[in-house]
This record gives sequence, structure tokens and C-alpha cells, in this order.
Amino acid sequence: MSDFKTSYSNLFIYYKLAQSGKTTIIEDSIHKDEDKMLEEVFYDADEILDVLDLTVDSYKTIYANIIITANNLLLANQTYERLSEFMNGEIFEMSSKKSSFTDIVSNIALKNKDGLPICRNVICCSNKVQFNNISTLIAMYLSNKIKVNVYCDEIDKYWSQIKCIIKKYPDAIFYGLSATINKKMFDDQGGSMLFIHQDICHGPDYVGYRNHEIIPIKKQNNIEYIDEIITEITYEITDEITGEMDKNTNILIIPDRTNEKHRDIAYTCLLLGTLPIIINQHGIIMYKNKSKRGSIDLKKIYQNKELSDVLKNLRKDYNITVPIVVIGSSVCAGRGITHQSEQFLYDYGIILQNPTNKIEIYQTVSRLAHNFKYLNKKCKVYITEANDKIARECEDKIYKINEMSGSKPEISYKEFKKAGKQEIEDKYEQVIEEFEKLEEALFHIKQVGGIKHNALKMNEKGFYLSSYSGNSEVLSYDIKDKILNGKSTANMSIGNGRLYTRLYVTYLDTTDKNSVVYLVRVVKEKS
Repeated sequence: MSDFKTSYSNLFIYYKLAQSGKTTIIEDSIHKDEDKMLEEVFYDADEILDVLDLTVDSYKTIYANIIITANNLLLANQTYERLSEFMNGEIFEMSSKKSSFTDIVSNIALKNKDGLPICRNVICCSNKVQFNNISTLIAMYLSNKIKVNVYCDEIDKYWSQIKCIIKKYPDAIFYGLSATINKKMFDDQGGSMLFIHQDICHGPDYVGYRNHEIIPIKKQNNIEYIDEIITEITYEITDEITGEMDKNTNILIIPDRTNEKHRDIAYTCLLLGTLPIIINQHGIIMYKNKSKRGSIDLKKIYQNKELSDVLKNLRKDYNITVPIVVIGSSVCAGRGITHQSEQFLYDYGIILQNPTNKIEIYQTVSRLAHNFKYLNKKCKVYITEANDKIARECEDKIYKINEMSGSKPEISYKEFKKAGKQEIEDKYEQVIEEFEKLEEALFHIKQVGGIKHNALKMNEKGFYLSSYSGNSEVLSYDIKDKILNGKSTANMSIGNGRLYTRLYVTYLDTTDKNSVVYLVRVVKEKS
């Protein structure tokens, strides 16, 4: 392909579902022979570059690989541990905890027994200092006639820093990996980007956001509301006969970013009989009680271990016999960090953070994604309807863009923005069914395969309260027309391979409890 419109013909994007194996993409790209894919999609036959071999090829070309993660030491260490095993330790982590820039440079100059530079694989975070070092490393490799591949994980997060390096070194090949792409990336590349068509998840065992059970909540982010939700959860997991909670329950809470709020939530969790763990810039802190000596920094105990490894070993190592609650903002507990494993899966997710943009919402909820569907463990996610809609749209867009890239790798921003939206409007419609009895309404929800409704609540006068537009109140029957006309099907959530349902308790006369009418809103496929 010779008529690229994009300004960066040496940049290719892997647009993948969150928690779907981006590290595996890097491994495969380095390890496997993908010449044929590059030849057919991106280059003329005489322009083929073997960018995928760790060693010397038949033409004695040497390759170096630089892997950049988001600016998070937990993520850098997670990537290092995974790739180090794959590369038999022939990789350096350039960080304050491992190898310095000086160490890296000195090992580039040294040769191994095969006459190759000792340091040809480098991992580092994406901070300002490291970007300067990365630029220097690329220049050093190229000046020594070493071909360079740069893998930019979470590229949208630090696009403004990496784009100048991509442009500065047209002879290096850059691969951007992300589950979220922003408009600025398109704007800076002339309105189009090159997407690599690939398997966007591991396969049938991938569990994304759309596979969870979604429980809509009102927009509140305070201790009282969190206490209310956790109390509801603890009641649900408590055995009616023994009175004991299921000790294997795991809960994730993403509240506001402040450490003070995180501690307040941790103390609330302790009072409710659960074990809180806070993830922030100070470490991975487990609270056993509220005393000064009641906390343990697990990051120090489990040195150089991934967060998922820490979480899966806790119960056995500390003999924990109560539910575990992980608390953290998307900054430290989010973007790219893997929480779950076969031994530690979340049963509940409480997403209460007020995000600054759509990208942050999807990155946050994606901490609940994993590749263990065969374990048949369900997760209930408490989230506002607005954020639920955004999360699903982000996930649907990834599927659609990957489908489009199979026949056309260069995709414009207009095509990107539209992807995944029109299909929902064309395919689904909403209807509202009316019932005189609550039992009939709940039975209908069960019959259509909808999402289970959470417990109903009453006010002090004995009227049922329902949530609409973020407020929990006594609803008039007149709300029916607003429900039908106020939202298009594009604003609805379709997930779990099931219909989306919502129960509204309304009154023909809001002063008469006997005038109750139960409305069930159902989103279904058009006939």
C-alpha cells in the first residue's frame, strides 16, 4: 500500500479489548514470523522488514525491541515479569527499581557469546525522563545498524509524548496497543490511522463488560451509599442457617481518587466484617483493623509479584476467612493492571468514580474483564446507566473496528466514531409492559431472560421508591411516556446475550398506595 493518507506510515495500531492479552500480542509479534501478514497488508514485496525475530536472520540483521507501558510501576513490573519468562531473562526493565539508563547503555555496548548486544530488549514506563531516554536508545540502536521495534502499550495515554519520537525516527517501526483510542491520535495523523486486523481476545473464554450482570444505581459517591451497597451484598452472601458470609467472595470498589476516601471506605468494610485492600501510590495496603499497626503493605511482602499473583495468594498465606474488598482509583488499580486469575475472580464490582472522559470509564470497568469463562463465575456490577451505556459502546466499537480492518486497515475518524452505534439503533427497540402485581412483573422479567432487579425500597409512608434520571423517588404513572420517548435505543444496554430489563414502580395517584402500577421496560430485537 503506497497511498497512505496518515502522517505516520511507521505506526500500526492494535486495538484490543481490555484484559484480552496485549502482552501476548507483543510476545507473538516478537517471536513469530509474520512477514506474510506485513507483505499482504502494509508493504510492497521489496519493502518487507523482518521486524519480528529476536536473533540474527539470514541477512545478519539485528533487531532491538523497546516496550513502553503506561506510567505505572505496577504495570511495568507486570509486563517485565511476563516477558522475562518468555524471553528467558534476556530483557531489561529501565526503572528506579531495576536497571538505570546508564546500565542499559553500557549493556548495549557489550556483546554476548554470539556477538550480539547484550541489551536488545528494554521495558520502561512512559514518563518524561524515560521518553528522553527512549529517544536516545533508538538513536543508538539505529546508529549501530540495529533495526528497532517500539511497542507502545496504552498509547492513547501518552500520545502527545510518543508522536514526536515516531516522527523523528521513520526507520523504526512503532506498534501502538490500546483498548481506547482518542480523537487527538486521528487528528495528528491526518484524520486516519492504520489498524492491524487480529483476534481481539483469547477466544471463547474471554469475559468482557458485556458479559456481566449490570445493576443500575443512582449517581452518588459517598460513604453512606457505599455502606448501603456493601450491606446489601453481605446480606446476599450470608447463609440463612449459619449466619456466615461466603468467605470466598471478592468485591472491587472504584470510588473517588482521594486516599482519605479510600481509608474511610476501608474502615466501613472492616465494620461490615470484610477485609479491605487499598491500592494507591503508597502500595497495596491490607487493613486488618483500624489501629496504626493494623495495616500491611503487600507490595513489600510480595516483591516483584504481579497484583493478580498477590490477590490469588492472600487467602492461603494469611488464612483469610472473610470476603475481600479491593479499593482503588483507576489511576493505580486501573488501566492495564490485571487483578483476576483462576484463583481470584470478582463476584461484585462497585463503580462509583466520577470519570473525566469515556475512555476512563471503559478502562475502569475493564478491571472486571478476564479469560476464565469456563469457571462459570458471575459478576454483578453496580454502575450508573450513563456509564453502563458508555462502557458498552466502547466495547462494541472495538469489535466493529476490528471487523472493518480485515478488509481496510486504514480507518478514518468519521468511520471510527460511527462504529458500533448504528447497529444498536437498527437492531433493537424498547417496549413497556404493565402489571398490577409485583410478582407478575418479576415473573415477566424472569421469563424474557432479563437482568435480575435489585431489592425494592420503600419510604417512611410505605410507597415504593424507583430510580429515574439518577433520583430515587415515588414515581407517577405518567413517567411511562417519558421512558418511551426520552431515550432512543442507542442509549440502551444490550448484554449477557440477554434482553435488558428495568422495573419501575409507579402510581396513578402518588398519594394513594393502592393505585400502584408496575412497569417493566424491555429492550428487545426488532421483529
